[in-house]
Amino acid sequence: MALQLTSEPAAAPKASAALTSPPRAKKAKTSRGGYGGANVWSSGTGYGGMGESMYDSLASMYGQPMQQAAGGVPVKQQQQQERDNRAAAALDSVTDCLTQVMEQADEAGLPFAVTSALYQGAVPQVLYLLLSNDCLQEVCGRDALCRSLYHLLQTLGRHIDGMRFLMVPIAPPSTDPEEAPAPGVSLLDLVQRLAGHARDFQRLGVTLANGSNADVDHLGLVLHITEVSEALEQQAKACAALLGTNASAPAAAPAGGASALPSTSAAGQEDDRKRKGRAQKKQTAAERAAEKKQAEAEARAAVEKRYTDTMKPLASQSTDLMAPAAGYYFRSQQAKAEAERYHQMPKVLHQINALLKNLPIQWASSVFVAQDEEKFAVLRALIIGPVDTPYANGCFIFDIFLPPDFPNTPPKVQLLTTGGGKVRFNPNLYACGKVCLSLLGTWSGPSWQPGVSTLLQVLVSIQSMIFVSDPWYNEPGREHRKSDQASANHNRSLQLATLQHAILPALRKPAPEFAQVIRQHYLLKRDEVNQQCDAWLQATQSAKAPADRQGMWGETPAPNPATMQKAVQDVKAALAALT
Repeated sequence: MALQLTSEPAAAPKASAALTSPPRAKKAKTSRGGYGGANVWSSGTGYGGMGESMYDSLASMYGQPMQQAAGGVPVKQQQQQERDNRAAAALDSVTDCLTQVMEQADEAGLPFAVTSALYQGAVPQVLYLLLSNDCLQEVCGRDALCRSLYHLLQTLGRHIDGMRFLMVPIAPPSTDPEEAPAPGVSLLDLVQRLAGHARDFQRLGVTLANGSNADVDHLGLVLHITEVSEALEQQAKACAALLGTNASAPAAAPAGGASALPSTSAAGQEDDRKRKGRAQKKQTAAERAAEKKQAEAEARAAVEKRYTDTMKPLASQSTDLMAPAAGYYFRSQQAKAEAERYHQMPKVLHQINALLKNLPIQWASSVFVAQDEEKFAVLRALIIGPVDTPYANGCFIFDIFLPPDFPNTPPKVQLLTTGGGKVRFNPNLYACGKVCLSLLGTWSGPSWQPGVSTLLQVLVSIQSMIFVSDPWYNEPGREHRKSDQASANHNRSLQLATLQHAILPALRKPAPEFAQVIRQHYLLKRDEVNQQCDAWLQATQSAKAPADRQGMWGETPAPNPATMQKAVQDVKAALAALT
């Protein structure tokens, strides 16, 4: 619908009173901030995991206060549905009010009383809390509330003043007056965030033919979410063009006014140099050392920030992993799974979306994921070995498959970086590619817990619990048998294996789905990897022979220095050739 572009004052109908909220009792201060009760940000408590206080806000707008569950005990599904219905009624009331206002304001802007209520009443905070939930499974489970919410958003998007309201950044609601305000995000941004998950679900619509009835029912709501979100996006572009929101703001004057500007005359410049020279003489050696250290830290922080800023957009991507050339390890299992149902599609997609948007991308170590363009259960991960470990800056690739009963059962994970089945990089990583991890049911310890364990948890566990600084102690029984020399020599052999099988092949012939990631990684960390090669070579040359060969693996001797030197030369040459 076209935007209303005029904004002359108009009388507000009586129904506008629904936009305002009566004074609320002061909420108790929470441990983590937020809009209301102590469990306001806890997961799984109400729509979006925002706690019961959100429903109190909606009900207070509608004049129907609600009771908290005694002792914070979660309410039953029927009681939850009743609250959803009352919250939906509150949203519908606001929508009806706005509709009446807009009908009378065809040639004018929204009345001041209405815009004031939108910006200063309970509406923005309530909408923020509702839209902060990006779990598609929870959203689809509250169909009536979700449809009322998107009906209100649709109504706001029909008027330029309503569209501006959706585009204004809103700080997360908080009851702590001493808490520093968090960076704001617009309601439109929150809408588009959920729309991304909805599009993923919609893209898999063909798969739903084999899914549960609930998945098919959810598809209708998902299509509605996508449709409204796309319409709002188009309206936002039109609104931005009309209002000139992309215009650059004038540059601010330097602090201190004209006195802060450097002198331009010859005499003034000479005075500046004299003052600077006197100040430098007064500086102690300790102060100069501290300044140098601070400058180095700032330069290091800038380099690391450049890395994360460059790599984060490459964190996830779609590609054809089922092509024969891709060599996907679980190809045959995926073909068998096509004949079976994925009974919990929303939960599966929620796990995937949570993984893709929370991938750890850091200078020290990162995780990247590629997903098949058509088969949502087919994934491949690249873990960059953490610094200060024998795996540092190595590219370790894992194939991941989500079986039909996922997430009730763990995913399947296989290591591909094994030197052609010759290298056992860790007691938990076999040369055949088997990954031993309790979460996967392939190692002793805490097992996979449906509803609790996640894909992200699996990858981060591999990154932080397997790729460790002293993997020799990962072998059962060795944790109580201290042998620093044996561990150090074992690290030297792993450093050589990392150079030969996890760095050099990645530089010479990177996996196609991660080619851009690998190239950028080594371009940005070329100096560090060169220094790492020098340090590893020096450590190998000074390594001592092991005292004995006890244990399952034996106390592995350090590699031959000549072999390490050859690997270092090859890696350095490949780095130098990288453009």
